[in-house]
Amino acid sequence: AVAITPSPSPSPSPLFFDAAARPGELLTDPGTHGPPCVHSSLPLSGLNFVVELGYVRTPVAVAAVTSKVDALVALGCRSVRMLGSGVLDIVFVALGRSDGCFCGVGDGDEWHSWDYAAASVILEEAGGVIENWKDEEGEGGGRQFNLFGKSMVCARSSKVKDALVAMLKA
Repeated sequence: AVAITPSPSPSPSPLFFDAAARPGELLTDPGTHGPPCVHSSLPLSGLNFVVELGYVRTPVAVAAVTSKVDALVALGCRSVRMLGSGVLDIVFVALGRSDGCFCGVGDGDEWHSWDYAAASVILEEAGGVIENWKDEEGEGGGRQFNLFGKSMVCARSSKVKDALVAMLKA
């Protein structure tokens, strides 16, 4: 029998669990959540992402988001979740419970400034990165994040962010 217990890594959380056949024998990779990924050579291999459908739920808008979820899976990601809150998505990245999130792929899945405002500060203070991936100029010009932009990508690291941006622009 397999026992399912709360995971102690990277931080105690009621949202992540480890599986063990016998006490002390983990069936999951240390430091990760879920089974080992078999696509370790792929750019987003073994990573967890969160996305949202946005405020507009037309078939075209939903299809735009789900096509990017398909692309994440093709690139080897471990999981894609929808938590129902843009703020929560970004904070999960800041906490290390997710590796990245994005919005702005279709007409209607853009978030609003209140979805980013506090969470972007929390993310940056935790060492994460956030930017507008559609090459929108920030208020100060260049790559500064624009709270009023139509796209966003955030990640735990620049490497993950760059891989996400490449997938989003493909």
